[in-house]
This record gives sequence, structure tokens and C-alpha cells, in this order.
Amino acid sequence: MKKPFKSPVYENAIRCRVQCTGERPMPKLLTVGEITRRLNEPAHRVEYVIRSRGIREAGRAGAYRVFTEADCEYIRHELARIEREREGVFA
Repeated sequence: MKKPFKSPVYENAIRCRVQCTGERPMPKLLTVGEITRRLNEPAHRVEYVIRSRGIREAGRAGAYRVFTEADCEYIRHELARIEREREGVFA
């Protein structure tokens, strides 16, 4: 997957803003579609983990639910655990 291009001017502006004002850039929020692409998993499996584990969205962007990077890692962990259980390897 290609990383988006970020110009040096943009990076310098963000760095200066953080150093000068103490502001932090907003955290990256992910939709369910972005999580499925990142984990290379079908949407129904990601939705199942979100529902069954009671993962709450960090917020909404219009009609879309958005989740944090930590939520994405937790979903990755839970999908791997489900797969291990299906294979008979309990951890």
C-alpha cells in the first residue's frame, strides 16, 4: 500500500505548530472500511468483533463510525485469537 505524500513544508508546519504552541495533531481515526483494508479482513468479521466485544466508536464523521488506532490493534488481536481458537491452539 502506498503511503500518502506529505510535503516537507507541511511536515515543517506541523512540527513548528507543536513546538511553538504545544498543540498536538489530531489522532488518526479509522472507519470500518479503513480497518478492513488495513487488516486485510472481510467487513463482516471486523463488524462481528466490534459488536461482540462491545467496542465503542471514538466518534462519528457524518454517518460513519470512527475508531482509534488502539481499537484497530485490539480488533487485530481479537481476530488473531479467534483464528487460533478455530485452529485448536488456545493461548
